[in-house]
Amino acid sequence: MNNKRTLITSVVAVLALSVAACSNQDSEGPSNQKPSSTTESGGSSNSIISKIKTDKSLHNKLPSKIASSGVINVGADPGSPPDEYKDENGNFAGWEVDLAKAVGKTMGVKIKFTPLQFDSLIPSLQSKRINMAIGQMGVTEQRETIIDQVAWLAGNELFAARTDSSLKNITKLTQLCGINVATTRGSREQEFAKDVKDKKKCEKLNKEPINLHVFNGADQAAHSVTNGRTDVFWLGSTAVSYFVKQSNGKAKIVGHYTDKAYIGPGFSKNSKLSPLVKQAIQKLIDGGSYALLLKNWGLKDSAIANAQLNPTGTPK
Repeated sequence: MNNKRTLITSVVAVLALSVAACSNQDSEGPSNQKPSSTTESGGSSNSIISKIKTDKSLHNKLPSKIASSGVINVGADPGSPPDEYKDENGNFAGWEVDLAKAVGKTMGVKIKFTPLQFDSLIPSLQSKRINMAIGQMGVTEQRETIIDQVAWLAGNELFAARTDSSLKNITKLTQLCGINVATTRGSREQEFAKDVKDKKKCEKLNKEPINLHVFNGADQAAHSVTNGRTDVFWLGSTAVSYFVKQSNGKAKIVGHYTDKAYIGPGFSKNSKLSPLVKQAIQKLIDGGSYALLLKNWGLKDSAIANAQLNPTGTPK
């Protein structure tokens, strides 16, 4: 069993490195602007979470190691506001952080956040270093072959550029041919760009390939657009929308690539924890705390009605 897990981890690591090898590797200072968890409602996320009641039946079903320690270890990439980031006190914050804490409260356990780069999340799940991973992880069929995912939000992929850019109405990746594009390492956007490169879609149109710049964090990728290093920031809707709102009029949305898709935390494949987290999220949805937390982050339009384990297709 250990050999199999080690093999899968190695394969994922090799794939991540091979994808990265096709792109520019960038490292740049993040923006210092951070969102607030009291954006719309004026209430504190902590006050909402504090009122959540523990479900004893879920607590009693927890895996023995988690039950005995009373802790779920959650790996998180802190470079992607407003999903997860470090606040001014160095503590984890963000809408996914709030949902993870709410899940912990529902199950009667504490949540411990471990900072990891995005491309380390899946290998860390497979090696059992962490129990759960968050990082605005899009639910994809490819990921579901090696990990479990529980849907807790519906989002899509957006493109943003500087306000003086002539780019607009981007809906196809071939519209990015010859353009400097920023995204994050290990993201599905990086996978999509690699597919364009491998199939030589730009060359078939007599255009230059997409010049993909891969950053460790979403804030770094976004900053590369405002400082002129790249032309387009391409990532999930929560991160891109936040970047545009925080840009003080320096950036704009210039298109979207996919229809709505599920976003959700990851778990090791066939984990005993993932179905329990699904049930906990559904209880939060049914009880109203889920809607209040999303409203706090301006994400009420991205709410889903039903938590799902390893969903496929488009959110309804």
